[in-house]
Amino acid sequence: GLGASILTAMKQVSVCLAVYNGADLLERALHSVQAQTYRDFEVLVLDDGSTDGSAALAEKFEVRLIRQQNQGLGAARRRLVEEAKGELIAFIDHDDEWLPEKLERQVAFHFKRRAVLSHTAAEYLDETGKGWIRRFPHREDTSPWEQVALAGCRIIASTVVFSREAMLAAGNFDPEVRLASDWYGWFQLAAAGPFAYLDEPLARYRVRSDASSASSGRFHRAEEFLIEQKLLPRFDELLGKVPERERRRYRRGMLRWLAKVKRHLAHYARLDGDRQAALRLHRESVRHDPLNLAYWLSYAKNLVRR
Repeated sequence: GLGASILTAMKQVSVCLAVYNGADLLERALHSVQAQTYRDFEVLVLDDGSTDGSAALAEKFEVRLIRQQNQGLGAARRRLVEEAKGELIAFIDHDDEWLPEKLERQVAFHFKRRAVLSHTAAEYLDETGKGWIRRFPHREDTSPWEQVALAGCRIIASTVVFSREAMLAAGNFDPEVRLASDWYGWFQLAAAGPFAYLDEPLARYRVRSDASSASSGRFHRAEEFLIEQKLLPRFDELLGKVPERERRRYRRGMLRWLAKVKRHLAHYARLDGDRQAALRLHRESVRHDPLNLAYWLSYAKNLVRR
């Protein structure tokens, strides 16, 4: 009723989860949200056209359920930001989990640091249950651009809290970016204010066993599309307030990452037997990072290989 909707509107954090055929792990993720020591939040679950009963499972929890035809993660995240009521948004992927004190620790830290976006370390878990901690140490005054432009996307979506208002003002997520959509979102937010990193593993990030060459190839193609079609064409616009010398450094960093992506894609093309595509990708790799000897050696090996 009206009372419930007013209460929802007053929540400080909107926990946002997009799921597509993730019923096998969704319940675990939602239990970890339900177990938070911090309680000032609403939960939005967007079912992106699942066929495995994910929506019905989500309805067992106290969530606001949004259903749409399958459009991919970029469109799903965009819709979640639009539908959220909270001042802050916290993403959690359907196959990840939070530690019980995650929101309590991070929301306090986020406001203390006056951040536009905050993120944390994470515990990585493989399907055997083996775990390891992944940290992203950097100085407190590290520019957001350092965190998004120089080494690919190192900010894990399930560890992030960010300002809803700032994301909407920056243009929100792009529905065309189906994979690596989070990287595009953080890139847009980088001009809005500080990014703060809390060096505590407050989320568990699940590493799936389907990291096959086909799966990896899809992700690298998504990175290639994002950099070439979305980020580089808007680079000067996105970094408009960054001094030109710094902007050039960030552009070089982005091109070096693109070179790495091209080299991976060349490897997959060769495995698929497409030698011409492999050679083209190797040429593009050395063009983007001409001082990297390893890329030249890979190119040379493929030139002589029959």
